[in-house]
Amino acid sequence: ITLGDGLKVALLPKRTRGGTVTVNGAFRFGDASSLTGHDLAADLAGAMLMRGSKKLSRVQIDQKLEALQAKGGVSGALQGASLSVLTRRDQLAETLALLAEVLREPTFPEDEFEQLRLQAITGIEASRKEPGSIAGQALALHFDPWPAGHPLHVDTLDESLARLRALKREDLAAFHRDFYGTAQGEIAIVGDFDADAVRTQLQALFADWKTLHAYAPISTRYTAVAPVNERLPAPDKPNAVFMARHNVALRVTDADYPALVVANRIFGGGALKSRLGDRIRQKEGLSYGVGSSIN
Repeated sequence: ITLGDGLKVALLPKRTRGGTVTVNGAFRFGDASSLTGHDLAADLAGAMLMRGSKKLSRVQIDQKLEALQAKGGVSGALQGASLSVLTRRDQLAETLALLAEVLREPTFPEDEFEQLRLQAITGIEASRKEPGSIAGQALALHFDPWPAGHPLHVDTLDESLARLRALKREDLAAFHRDFYGTAQGEIAIVGDFDADAVRTQLQALFADWKTLHAYAPISTRYTAVAPVNERLPAPDKPNAVFMARHNVALRVTDADYPALVVANRIFGGGALKSRLGDRIRQKEGLSYGVGSSIN
């Protein structure tokens, strides 16, 4: 079913052990143009959703979820917000109401913001000496075709630090006000529940909350990049890291895409176990990974 302008809802009521119910929701907003320069505020705003609402503090939110025997919460990223929770039939309505409040009315407390911002700054400073971080940053920068400010642009460590230090709590509140909304997205609920009652509640909680910036996927493109070999020093670190990347002009709809996915799994990429990958790790004592990203 569709609620409002574009909130699609899939309801699958069924008897479950203990009357459990699983809820997953994804809400989308923004495009490349409107999100330019907002990526950092988007990341921290999403990370702070569960740290306080107009009615509840961070501790009270956690305590209420525990009292409801609900596991999950809400989070946000550059182009959307998500909701995921496991609860029970008798607590479903109250759990949905709680998460809707947290999603729609976060307060971004100043002390929580400062704590999160300082943690991010400390993490970046610490990464300067880590071989994996050094190599990963160099690789990302070499392959980055996007101009400064673009949502997909890769900042240097110094640029990231400067932006973090300049970021204010008000930037997060403004991003939430201007971009967040649930009228476009999907919600799926499976388990022991009354479908009519849940449909009515979802309509009241989410369907009318519209974003000021409609969603459009941020598309990437194939970019040919000249090969380069770099040796990057990491003083006083006993381990070494090797990273390599090659851009391929391939789309999900291309005939070769399924073969690439299978090859990726064989070599140990993704969540599935790989016999070849396990043997290399055991025999050579290496920690390695492979992967592919199709855009």
